[in-house]
Parts: sequence; structure tokens; C-alpha cells
Amino acid sequence: MGESLRLVGFAALEFLTMFRVAAMTLLSLLGLQGLDGAFQHIRWNAENQRQWASCTGDRRISATYEKLPAVSSGGLVPLRTQLSDPARARDLDWHIVNPLFTALGALIPWSLVFSGLYAGLFQDTYYRGDRPFYLLVMTGLLLVAPASARLVQRMHRRWVRFMLAGEVSEDLEERVRTLTESRMTALDMQEAEIQRIERDLHDGAQARLVSIGMTVTQASRLMKHDPDATLDLLNDAKNDSVLALQELRTLVRGIRPPVLADRGLPDALRALAASSSIDTRVASTLEERLVGSVESALFFAASELMTNATKHSSASRIAVELSLENDEVVLEVMDDGLGGAESQDAPGGGIAGIRHRLEPFDGTLDIVSPVGGGTFATIRVPRPAG
Repeated sequence: MGESLRLVGFAALEFLTMFRVAAMTLLSLLGLQGLDGAFQHIRWNAENQRQWASCTGDRRISATYEKLPAVSSGGLVPLRTQLSDPARARDLDWHIVNPLFTALGALIPWSLVFSGLYAGLFQDTYYRGDRPFYLLVMTGLLLVAPASARLVQRMHRRWVRFMLAGEVSEDLEERVRTLTESRMTALDMQEAEIQRIERDLHDGAQARLVSIGMTVTQASRLMKHDPDATLDLLNDAKNDSVLALQELRTLVRGIRPPVLADRGLPDALRALAASSSIDTRVASTLEERLVGSVESALFFAASELMTNATKHSSASRIAVELSLENDEVVLEVMDDGLGGAESQDAPGGGIAGIRHRLEPFDGTLDIVSPVGGGTFATIRVPRPAG
């Protein structure tokens, strides 16, 4: 019921604001200023309504205002300039019709309240024999009034969304723009990863395999004439094959570590911590498997943060926590190092690379790293269907 009174207060303020707009329009015809201030008041009222609807509902309501050109005062030019912005025009329409709609909506629950009180407190003065009946009527009306007030509030939220929310096309364009940027980021990362794999194969395992082939060919030619030299060449080929196998395993771990594919993200983080040169503890309450691409993104993000703590912060301890909160996978990496990790958040830096890796999954990275105070990094990724 209190929210109904608040809406009535909004409507009363909007009604007074319309009087101000009308007065400022008349003064503008006389060459005086003041219409801009009246429209600022209109915008303030509309923002209050949007904030109320956003806080009491499940959807954020907003609007985008255009920057208006400077115009000279006088005539209807200032009014036409204000109304050239669709958001300001919607706000003005709202102030014209909303006070009436709000008054009608608030009348429903409060009429039930006053009717119930009248039935229970005054009707028995004239009809004493029907007092139990009127008390029953009063109780019923008073119980129905809060439910009707909530219904009116829900209808008012939809009314706010219909009248004061930004155009749907603007929201769709913003969403399409965001998705396009994320898609381009994912494609760029995929292309960079393919180039890295090609480079590592060309400079590493491929070169060694070519060398092994040449060594075996040379050994086959010397086999009949110089057995000792042949044996040395075969030993070299064997050593090269071992190194090639190690490089291929390293390359596979860089794409998707086997422990991550076989045992999941928590165990992969524990294996990563076990190979760290400083004390690293991992705690996890995540019990389910995630989509492979999300697990890889979180794993390499944690690896990058742990590497930074080891190489650059002089940390002695690292703590990694993995959990699920409100349908979000939360990964926290903390260290007791020198801090100052925000300096790496420049384009091309390690922190920026983590952000780019998380963007395709709508993931976020927040870092608190005061100089001398250690680093606290929090990664949040919406939980995908596993």
C-alpha cells in the first residue's frame, strides 16, 4: 500500500511539472528562457519512475537521451528542439497522461480499504443486527486491498516499460553490437591460436621429424660400410624422437591439458598448483562439469594469473577458489605479493588477454591490486549447460 502512495506522489509531482512546462512555453513565446530547466525536471521525474520500476521488477529500464544543439530562446524553437529527441518526447507524453492513470490505479486498493472500514465501523450504527456480516465484509475488503495494490503495481511497471523505456531497436542494436564484438574477439583468438599451433609444429616437432627422417636415411646408407657410425646416427634419431614426442605433448597441453579433459577443472587447477614453484592452495565447491571451452578459458586464465604472481609479484603464497554462485562460475585467485597488477591491464598486456579470452562467454574479470597489498582477482562466467 505504501508503494501506491509513492506512485501517487510521483503523479502529483508530474502534474505540477506539466504546469511548469506550460508556463515556460508561454514565457518562451515572449523570448524568455527557462524551458530547458523544465525539461530537466521532466527527465528527473522520468528517471525516478524508471528507477522505481527497475528496483521493484526483474528488468532494468533505461532510456538514451540525445545531445541537443544550442538554440536561441524565443518562439517555439526550444520546444521543437526538445521534442526532436524521442526520449524527451516520451517523457513529455508520460507527464501528460500518467497522473490520470496513476490516480485511477491508486483508487482501486484505497477504495477497498475505505469501503471496508466504512462497512465495519459505521454501518452497524444503522443496522445493528447485521454487525457480524459487516465485520466479515470489512475483513474481506481489507484482505483484498493489498493484493489489488500489488496488481496495480505490476500493471504500473508495465506501463512504465511501455512509455519510458528506450526503443526496442536501440536495445537490440546494442546487443547485436556486443555479440558482434564478442564474436570477432573469439574469431581473432581462434586465428591466433591456430597460427601459434602451426608455428610450434613447424619450428618444433615437424623440424625434428624431418631431421629424424634425414638421419635414418643417412644411417641406411652407412649401415654396410660403417656400423659404428650407423649406430650413432640411430641413437641421434632416437633422441630426436623423444624430444619430438615431448614437444607434441607440450603442444597438446597448451591446447587442452589431458587432466582438464579427463578429470575436469578443479583437478586441473590442483595439478597446475602442484607444478607451481611457490605454495599454492586450491579449494573448490564446483561439483559439475562445464562446457569444454569454458573450462579451458578458466584454466588458462587461472594459469596466467598464477604465472604473474610467480614471476612478477614476488608472492610466497597463492590461493585459488572455485565455486558456483547464483548460476555463475566464480574463480578467485589471490596472492600476497607486491600488487600493482593493474599496470598489466593495458592493451596487449596479460590482464587484457584474460579479458579477451573471457569475452566470448560473457565473462568478467575484476582485479584489486594495491601496491604492496597483494592481488585479488575475481572471474565470473555465467554457468553454461554442461
